[in-house]
Amino acid sequence: MPKPHYHFSGKFDWKPLIIASILALIACIGGGIIYSTSMKPRGFSGGKGFALFLLALWLFLVFYLFRRFNHSRNRKVNAGLGVFLSGATWLFSHGGWESLVLLLPLTMLLFLDYYCEKCGKYYSYKTFYVLNAGEYSRYEKKHNEEAPPFSFLPNIHFQELPTYGPTQPQNIIKIRFSFSYCKSCGSNAIEDIHSCRWSGSTSTKNAGRSFVTQLETLADDVYLDDATG
Repeated sequence: MPKPHYHFSGKFDWKPLIIASILALIACIGGGIIYSTSMKPRGFSGGKGFALFLLALWLFLVFYLFRRFNHSRNRKVNAGLGVFLSGATWLFSHGGWESLVLLLPLTMLLFLDYYCEKCGKYYSYKTFYVLNAGEYSRYEKKHNEEAPPFSFLPNIHFQELPTYGPTQPQNIIKIRFSFSYCKSCGSNAIEDIHSCRWSGSTSTKNAGRSFVTQLETLADDVYLDDATG
């Protein structure tokens, strides 16, 4: 299996990072205060557990927006600020040990999206399918013996997944591309390829609708060169 070529730069921009941090801090402190007041007489009637769940959900949203807006590709910076924001939330929520659940939203700050340093944009995602797995296998076997891996991809017919699945289950190939729409970087694509089983749903509510089960990972996080991309 080809080795992934993409590496996160670890860069971050001070200006959006500071703005995002201030906005996130206000949102986190506000959420903590609302949680603490909900436990007082005539406060929130849903119970402490449900109030804590809502606060954790709020932090997930805050951290998601924080990660997207600050343009940071540095896990240590994101996680460090996340600990600070979670600590501020815990402090103003006057929570006990059970409030350690507020640290869970931190996990999303450890995951970073692909980012093109050249055009300053996050990569976009698009998923296509090869509805005949045999077609993909024949191309792969033939071309990988005489050319670099995946140079055959431009010759394959990609399709959107039809709304309704086949009567009999069949093997298909799912290809997820990550790429930048920037004209100067449009060839910088990254792909994941999975072998899948395609069928029509057997549930009464979604009868016949497409249902895909992933079977095997054929390629994961692979960078495509200019010629293939």
